Amino acid sequence: MRSARAVAVAALVVAVTLTLGGCVSEQSRLMEYRATAEETALLVVDAIPQEEFTAEAVSTSGVRYGDTSRAGHRPSDPAYWNVRLYLAFSDQPGVAKAMGDRIIAALESEGWEARLDERVSDEEVTKFAFSRPDLEGRWYAELHYSEATDEHDANGSFLIITPYTTLGDYNEVEDILRNS
Repeated sequence: MRSARAVAVAALVVAVTLTLGGCVSEQSRLMEYRATAEETALLVVDAIPQEEFTAEAVSTSGVRYGDTSRAGHRPSDPAYWNVRLYLAFSDQPGVAKAMGDRIIAALESEGWEARLDERVSDEEVTKFAFSRPDLEGRWYAELHYSEATDEHDANGSFLIITPYTTLGDYNEVEDILRNS
């Protein structure tokens, strides 16, 4: 009698552990991070007057994986969201710096902190790195811009990388990417 009861209690403990085990695992914040990253990219584009673009801004937005050594992606795998913008400016003298200043002001008004990256910046390319200490996790962004030369038009690029989270339901992420 006692052994049957012990087996039933053990089975109940195992069932509860398995049920609650899924509830305790970390939830993915990937889609939340995606929304914030894409809103920030829109802020950058909106900071530039339309007449200063020579072409529509080109953007890429997608999930990146923390460990790409495995063929499959599990919900618990590390992942982050990455948005990149390519910007083509008019060829007016000083336009890239002026647009860079507008972008920096727009980002700083939203709580981003800008820092000139002197390791990369020179006469041709200027790079700013940004952090956002008021957001949870480690958010990173960077802005590159360069004035027009004989070899190229004035241009800029903006990159934002979200903090790591878990991948979550990979099929759900793939469905969202397919439908966006």
